Amino acid sequence: MSGAVFSHKPLDLRPISVETTVSPEQLARMLARIEGVFTKWATDRPHWTVLTAPKYEPEQFEANRTQFFESGRANVRTFKAFLARAGIDIGAYRSCFEFGCGVGRITVALAEVFERVIGADVAPPMLAEARRTADSFKVANIEWLLTNRFSAYDALPEYDVFVSIISLQHNPPPVMAYLLTRMLAKLRSGGVGFFQLPTYNADYSFSAETYLARPENNDIEMHFLPQRILLDLVRRSGCRLLEIREDGWTGGGNMRTLSNTLLVEKN
Repeated sequence: MSGAVFSHKPLDLRPISVETTVSPEQLARMLARIEGVFTKWATDRPHWTVLTAPKYEPEQFEANRTQFFESGRANVRTFKAFLARAGIDIGAYRSCFEFGCGVGRITVALAEVFERVIGADVAPPMLAEARRTADSFKVANIEWLLTNRFSAYDALPEYDVFVSIISLQHNPPPVMAYLLTRMLAKLRSGGVGFFQLPTYNADYSFSAETYLARPENNDIEMHFLPQRILLDLVRRSGCRLLEIREDGWTGGGNMRTLSNTLLVEKN
């Protein structure tokens, strides 16, 4: 096409080394770190912790509250578009589990679609704010689940839909892989998973030993789970991939970083 300009991420990027198989003790230590970081930030700046923009700092949030929650509805509209392209009727589903619900930004929008929604988060202050969010929207069909222990997933009922946006990315790769396996296992036959996570950064590598040897800090971390590991995990979880798209959640202009949004269906 004359005059068209095309750009894409390079196709010849080198592989990255990412360890995902670790001991239960290492997994537990990683989860404790995540809880500590998000508990700290969410205590004073819960909305900014979800979307790190100045307009969502506490002193500016009320002026931008509508925009904040509209962004959650936009994510649900995107989910519906994925389903429509796959020829799936969202009305066939009744229950939804959202991982990393934060302050309920997306959760309240999901509650407008599904009869039952479970919103899960690792940080108690996040869930406290999420409950206030639900009350402010007069939403009563959401259950809240604290997931600062892996055992929290044991009692989860099966659900029709699993959703997670900009949350898995803050977990080290072994935790990402472990949680995805647990959450996809709870999908009912014919249910769908709609989730996002970063899959590549040319400057990234992960070793559990090296990571846990570093002093703990309060930084919100970004981690990456390579596509080959991710797609194998989806297959081993009894799901089939319906669509995978590059997204801009980690900065669409960075040619050395890749984030993906997936729609999968339980066989």
